[in-house]
Amino acid sequence: MSLCIYSREDFSEARRLLGHGSYGEVLESTEIRTGEVVALKRVFLRFVSPTYFPISAFREIQAHSCLNHPNIVSCWGVFSEPHTVTLVMEACLCDLNTLMEHSLGLAEDKARGVLRDILLGLSNCHEMGLIHRDIKSSNILVRENGEVCLGDFGLARPYRRGCLAGSSGGWEGKDAQLTAQVTSRWYRSPEILFGSGVYGPPIDMWAVGVLAVELLTGKPWAAGGSDLEQLSIIVAQLGSPEKTWPDVVNMPDYSKVSFTPCPPADLSVALGGSPSIEILSFISALLKWDPAARLTAEAALKHPFFDPSLPISSIAGLCAEIKSSSAARTSLPKSISFESITCQPPE
Repeated sequence: MSLCIYSREDFSEARRLLGHGSYGEVLESTEIRTGEVVALKRVFLRFVSPTYFPISAFREIQAHSCLNHPNIVSCWGVFSEPHTVTLVMEACLCDLNTLMEHSLGLAEDKARGVLRDILLGLSNCHEMGLIHRDIKSSNILVRENGEVCLGDFGLARPYRRGCLAGSSGGWEGKDAQLTAQVTSRWYRSPEILFGSGVYGPPIDMWAVGVLAVELLTGKPWAAGGSDLEQLSIIVAQLGSPEKTWPDVVNMPDYSKVSFTPCPPADLSVALGGSPSIEILSFISALLKWDPAARLTAEAALKHPFFDPSLPISSIAGLCAEIKSSSAARTSLPKSISFESITCQPPE
């Protein structure tokens, strides 16, 4: 979809700070012409050179220029200021991390609806030749009506030659070396943890499997403090990789680490309670050592876990609770100037 070019004068003063990090902030504002509430995602610029433009903002703009799906957050346009570039996006209620903190884990019928929405959005990304590369609970956005959509495409990258204008390299031809410094560690796939720079959509599917466990339990599946610890936790859960992933010996960092051989653990213990056969099968089909053995997004949507005969429930009720308690947003004075809450760009 084509993006509009805005100016800061098109929007009211910011009303709320919805989120912030080292490289930017997200503000709630209103488009003056339409009266629509929007989220303004401002990325700080570091003027390394007069032509410098942050790669994360470029990737996000590039991704949204070709994506248009109900389960991908809408981005309507962009504008720039002396020290920031701002993306104009739809305002959502909260992210999935906030929702899980509020609910302490979801029942399977609710998790089914959330995972379906995530996979629908991800399937569209992969179909359009993009890997997200940062699937995690804080990058999954929740609308007030309970719908879920993918957000934050700052690490998204084309993986198929010719899928976007000016793109190159990708998974299909295995002709591109990508960085292994992607995806938050707890959601990082084994091939990336072993230092591979050749990867594709399976890294997103691994993250969905991790996220599925988190949705059901309300806590991370593997919370390593380092890449080595993360790998050791995965080994303890899935067993030694060599039997099911022969190519692991060709990974760049395989020879740098060693783990005591062990059998896989019982996934139902990690999930707690009495998980259904369908959810156990679904998560197991995503948390595979071998990237080629993981379900694709399209195949995952056809898994028996999503059989039409199984119950599926909306999280709209939870969303209403979060909205009424104002747990989803960081409150600030009703009307504040942009400059009053903008911190300096990082050094």
